[in-house]
Amino acid sequence: MRKWRLNVTRPDYLLNQTLIGLSDIHHLDKFIGQGYSEYLAVFQNGVVSGYSPANEIEKQIKILSKDLRKAKKVLGRLQTVVVKTRREMNHLLRKIKSKRFSVSDFEQAFEAYQDLITYRVTTRILGYKKGLPTAFINQASGSRLWFKEEWLKIKEILAKLLVEVAKQHRVPVKLIKSLTVSEFYQGIRQGDFEQFRDKTSSHVEPMVLLSDKNRHQVLTGYKAKAYLSRYLYEKVEAKNEVRGQAAYLGLVQGKVKVVLDPKDFQTKDKFVLVTTMTTPSFVQFLKHVVAIVTDEGGLTCHAAIISREFKIPCVIGTKFATKVFKDGDLVEVDANKGIVRKLIVDR
Repeated sequence: MRKWRLNVTRPDYLLNQTLIGLSDIHHLDKFIGQGYSEYLAVFQNGVVSGYSPANEIEKQIKILSKDLRKAKKVLGRLQTVVVKTRREMNHLLRKIKSKRFSVSDFEQAFEAYQDLITYRVTTRILGYKKGLPTAFINQASGSRLWFKEEWLKIKEILAKLLVEVAKQHRVPVKLIKSLTVSEFYQGIRQGDFEQFRDKTSSHVEPMVLLSDKNRHQVLTGYKAKAYLSRYLYEKVEAKNEVRGQAAYLGLVQGKVKVVLDPKDFQTKDKFVLVTTMTTPSFVQFLKHVVAIVTDEGGLTCHAAIISREFKIPCVIGTKFATKVFKDGDLVEVDANKGIVRKLIVDR
């Protein structure tokens, strides 16, 4: 049975996720020397969780950490690829506005975009390896933060592209975003996106995207639930502790607050932050946080970076802390050993 590893959870849409899947399967080889044979995206509760084969991630860790000079060269090419991608995407946007574009124009721009997003894997993978020099981890972390900011800017251009396409074809942009990339190309080629209205209206959560070298497969409803139950979700109900990687050392106790969306979160109490992953929007309430625990991440992830900056004990990559703990749980965060456990167990 395929063992999947959770990479990231964030708001996203199907078209972009299929581009990410194509990037991971067809583009990573030339950057790292090890791509993925499959890519899995799970759409649920308004966010997308991306997964990759665990054994292939381990191979990537060995390749990148074996020769840090090679890893530095890979990171050093990032700025050039960002500039190229921005140029290609803006060029495509101008062609769309002039109504003189074809499938090949999108293929060329999306090829550059997929080259770009391979770097999210490179910067993330480096954080999974223990024992790398602190100076190198700091360099990789800085590259990761810069990349994320640039990727967001380029995703804004992508969003503008899709708005223009939707406007010209008189369909909702939501419909365009709900397509796989092959369906999108078909719509451009035929000048018809109406054909997908009924199909995309059946995309109910949970939804699963499975990508491999040959195709994208979308599962919805009971088929998605059956797949997740059989191949992905682990039983965590009986667990009272989780283990992960220590990002900043320390030993603290506190009450849990599970924060999945920081936008509307407010508190004046000290608490242990448990979340899937942190983003810059979490920084606003870090003064109240005594420890950080995340489902995802390595030493170059945002949570690891801010924990080191603010000197907050932190355990990352626990896989399912957000499922084990609930608001109000009293826990001990042992970031020296990478263990988080409940101090009072419900019976």
